[in-house]
Amino acid sequence: MDLSTSTSVASRLSQPIKDVNDLITILTPIATALNLPLPLPLPPTTNSSQIQSTSTSTSTPPPTGSHLIKRQLSLIQSTIITHLYLTWQSQLSSSHHPLLLKHFFIPPTTSTFATQIAISSYSTLNSLLSHSSPTSKSTTGGTPLTHAPTLELVADLLAELTAVYNVNEIYQQIYIGEEEDERKEEMKDQIWERTLKDLVGVPTKVANAAARFLPVRVDIPDQLIWR
Repeated sequence: MDLSTSTSVASRLSQPIKDVNDLITILTPIATALNLPLPLPLPPTTNSSQIQSTSTSTSTPPPTGSHLIKRQLSLIQSTIITHLYLTWQSQLSSSHHPLLLKHFFIPPTTSTFATQIAISSYSTLNSLLSHSSPTSKSTTGGTPLTHAPTLELVADLLAELTAVYNVNEIYQQIYIGEEEDERKEEMKDQIWERTLKDLVGVPTKVANAAARFLPVRVDIPDQLIWR
């Protein structure tokens, strides 16, 4: 699989996947580039060349984690939510890989790109909430969430994300942290303001999304309900 473009990655993830080993084989190069924990033991079909090379062209170097985050991660995350998570999570758990998909949204805090992935998750998941509707099409150009269980999944991920990567954690890493980051100093204020808006707006966006599904009940985590 060519990881040089987001469309090729998302397209492959949205195509039929024959079994859980096939899914792990597809996700392993992406996890490797993002320095996320690998799903060990790897399936027999996943060899070392697949892990080390994330491009089908020998003349093109594999994209760095920073490049994946900047150019591709949001679309990859959206595709995981709309095409993979609810379909494959139980089988991944049965195969002793329960955190593989979740790590693309809530990475271990020790990962090299942890905060950058978390910031992308806030943006992606909030965008999905804005496009949630029980109808089949989005009128605003985004990928719609059309089923209540998928909306509940997004809400659950945001509840955990806000607990692990809270306001203080995000601020510290943007301005003080030593995480690998190619962003210029003058860009950090913009990143912080955008992420803060995404973070504090989570409860309202979840509530508004759930309201659009009425009379279907959507279970919202307690920590995302305004008191």
